[in-house]
Amino acid sequence: MEENKNGTPSFEKTFRYIYEELERVEASFSSKLVATINPDLPIWDTVVLKNLDKKPPAYYKKNRLEETILLYEDIKNEYKKILAEETGKLIIQLFDQEYPNSGITNIKKADFVFWQTRE
Repeated sequence: MEENKNGTPSFEKTFRYIYEELERVEASFSSKLVATINPDLPIWDTVVLKNLDKKPPAYYKKNRLEETILLYEDIKNEYKKILAEETGKLIIQLFDQEYPNSGITNIKKADFVFWQTRE
């Protein structure tokens, strides 16, 4: 984090670093690290994935790392698409009505809503 606090960290670089250093696949943690530095990036969370109708790659997949990186890119694209549509605009409008002058990005507002939306 220190190395990237004045730059733009990427999910892929962070994700691969954690894998190489710890031999762990930490998509959620990696996304939260980069989103802490860059609030215009979404988080990877099981609840968010479910609300976006996405599933993480299976543990046994040989290309799990690459599929995880591609899925995060897909999540970013899904956020952009949703926020450009009427549903996304309504999410932001309602969030801003409830929490005026929050000072957080639209991506974070969507994160909060997607994370809180549970069955």
